[in-house]
Amino acid sequence: MPRIRRVFGQHLLALAWGLAACTPAPPQASNVQPPPPTLEQLLVLPGPSDEARMAALDQLFASDPPRCIQALATALPQMESWPVLEHACTLAVRLADRRLSGPLTLSLARPATSYGRRQRPEALALEHLCGQPLEDALLQVLRAATGNATRTAALDMLRELQPPGTLAKELLALPESNPFLDDVRWAIGHFDYIPQGSNEALWLRQLRQPRYDQTVARAAQAHRRLAGQSDYYFAPRFVHILAHCATNEPALALTRPQLLADLAATLATLKHISREPTYPHAPDDVPDTLAANATRLSRCDLLLLRTLLRYLPDPALRQELYRQGLEDMADKTSEHGGLLQLRPDGGGIVSTIYPPLITGNDLRYVPTMHLYAQAADALAFFHFHFQQSDNQPNAGPGAGDLDSVAHNLYTGVVITAVGPGRFNVDYFNPQGAVVDLGVYATP
Repeated sequence: MPRIRRVFGQHLLALAWGLAACTPAPPQASNVQPPPPTLEQLLVLPGPSDEARMAALDQLFASDPPRCIQALATALPQMESWPVLEHACTLAVRLADRRLSGPLTLSLARPATSYGRRQRPEALALEHLCGQPLEDALLQVLRAATGNATRTAALDMLRELQPPGTLAKELLALPESNPFLDDVRWAIGHFDYIPQGSNEALWLRQLRQPRYDQTVARAAQAHRRLAGQSDYYFAPRFVHILAHCATNEPALALTRPQLLADLAATLATLKHISREPTYPHAPDDVPDTLAANATRLSRCDLLLLRTLLRYLPDPALRQELYRQGLEDMADKTSEHGGLLQLRPDGGGIVSTIYPPLITGNDLRYVPTMHLYAQAADALAFFHFHFQQSDNQPNAGPGAGDLDSVAHNLYTGVVITAVGPGRFNVDYFNPQGAVVDLGVYATP
């Protein structure tokens, strides 16, 4: 018996040693230190002080000016510290390399509260580099830039700094020809309009394709008819409603008071549900009646509202929207959305779903670039609030939705589940208008 215990104990000891041999050793602290950041990295990485960043710029400037130019080209549009930005702009002027005009333009296009656009250090640096006032310097950037992001930034600031008529004449007189400028001139020629932002530039490029020739011709016809009205303005998001109304709607003949009265009469026949705001006076605390939003609705908004109210009662459309909404409810990784488009015969609306760019959050829908490109062929973006079968407290656009349309310049429609077989529809635009279009039931 003692021997059995001893042998058993020896086996346990051997097993323990074997397990110890198989168990990886705890990690040892490494003596290898990560390499120090390069001078270029010091300019953009979080953490370094303003003094360290400016010292890195000074070292680059003194030891290797071409390297300093490249570093500034990368870092200027990312700089957030005002003292560092001012120092970088001073060095840009001393380097006297016009290749920095593009990065300075991208930086200047960012919003800032400290100074007006003309007083910003990037503006002063641009004027020194180009030897011209800011407007002429931006025109020069627009002519010479190779990237559409820089061209778009320059054009957006020119729209802010100059009257539209003056800027349009200058753009038409430029001798250069490139796809971006050609698109801008096309918009001026057809609609007396200078595009704003990257999405409108993208939509103009799409609308210039031959397959849109008839649509554009009809839209231009309606544009000429409405151009004298005080509440009318053109934007690329309105091309399809203008084209539709030119041939399929008597609404072009209606005055603004007549349109508002017609819409009010239709809306009065429908049940409405309002969103519960996050808190009083929150960004999503927006009245959603037609009367409360009339001043933020242009003539094209009114025409689009009239068209939506005409076709939303269509049983086939209501059934399809609710079916798509239930698919969204079953998917907890993202909201679903897409585009509302006119049928080819102009006799109705179809809803086309586009997969989201990002998943993992069931409280938002992030459109893809493919959707943005196809939006030139649509009346509006739409997305669902179908997180649950009765989502009445979240009916209508939230603060993020309102911010998205304002930034991306599209027309939005949000469809909210408000009970079994029922959904609510809200319209919202970049000007901050929100109009409840009523509750609809599946057939």
